[in-house]
Amino acid sequence: MRVPQLRRAAEWLQGFGLFLAGMVVGAAVFNAVLHHNFDLVVEMNSALESELRDLKDKLDKERKTNKQTAVSSVVIHIQSPDNHDPLVPSVESVLKERIRKDLKTAIGKPAVYPDLYEGLIQDIYYDVQDKDYAVKLRYIAVIYSELNVWVTADPFVRSSP
Repeated sequence: MRVPQLRRAAEWLQGFGLFLAGMVVGAAVFNAVLHHNFDLVVEMNSALESELRDLKDKLDKERKTNKQTAVSSVVIHIQSPDNHDPLVPSVESVLKERIRKDLKTAIGKPAVYPDLYEGLIQDIYYDVQDKDYAVKLRYIAVIYSELNVWVTADPFVRSSP
């Protein structure tokens, strides 16, 4: 049996070797580009994950502070002026209920500026057990998500014209 001569295939072998070398170099370049892009994606992913963690922490803190700064209830303290007798408890409870009804819109709202709610309280409450009462706001404060209101109430006397 005869072995073919390689002289005839020498040009083909050179071309095939060059082609294989090109494939190896091309695969290496492609692999380098692929790894570079993958590294960029991994870096971007880690940066986004840390940003997501920070934003979740901020959101949790914000939710906690919002719970504390939102008005959840209204507490009313009624005082009688120094020169008048104390109010009858039934009159005091009716006045508290009417003031609470006026301030009902404040519940659930942010209590950042409690002074905004002082305009909700009427100056005069009519027909409270057959008397009218003038109510003046003394203090307003938010303490642990409770809107605390201190008012003075005294009988209202109409001036004749």
